[in-house]
Amino acid sequence: KTTTTPRTSSCLDSSSTDLTMSGGKYEIYVDSMSQPSRACMILCRANHLSDVDAPHLSQVREKLVLIHKKDHRSEAYRALNPLRQVPVLVRRAEGSVSENPAQQKAEGKFAPANAVAWSLPESCAILTHICQAFDLPDKWYPSRGTLEERAAVDSALHWFHTTLRKGCGGLTFHKVVAHNLGVTPSEAIAQDSQDRLIRALEQIEECWLRDGASGAAQRFIGGGGPHGGDVL
Repeated sequence: KTTTTPRTSSCLDSSSTDLTMSGGKYEIYVDSMSQPSRACMILCRANHLSDVDAPHLSQVREKLVLIHKKDHRSEAYRALNPLRQVPVLVRRAEGSVSENPAQQKAEGKFAPANAVAWSLPESCAILTHICQAFDLPDKWYPSRGTLEERAAVDSALHWFHTTLRKGCGGLTFHKVVAHNLGVTPSEAIAQDSQDRLIRALEQIEECWLRDGASGAAQRFIGGGGPHGGDVL
């Protein structure tokens, strides 16, 4: 017997064309153990989009996904993100958000598929979308900048996944997370990931924390202050 899980409109669907903010509040599903999740949380909190003490006032409400409890493997979460990863950004359908505790409890941990207008996986895409959707200052992402300025930030975001993230994620998983999930860790992968991480850290010092024109050292990838590439 095959059970079909209802799916929300996702960036993975070519028919999903409404990417505007109209329709309802955003929710971002995160696990604080996940570095890409933390990057999105930092951006939202630094710009007062999310408030953990007053979630009803948040423009982007944080929703917790416990990876060590395999929340991301549930069918309810799969309906939000078929990749079954964190983070994922969700825009609720208009009128689907309730502040009534009883209704929230009845809804459960994850938004039902019929209450979601659109969803977006992948931290880099989420970071740039939030910056543009909420018209954040250009220091985070140069939405009003030149093509070259946007490309410079994009290059740092794309570099992150195959270098720093891959090294850090692999090392952390096989040294810590695998044990919590009951998965057999691989010391060979942990060592390879550590080597990759060390190389990435060296590249940050030699390349990303250098001014492109003068070669002078700088505190942030963004130069004088942090941008989207720094929070990752």
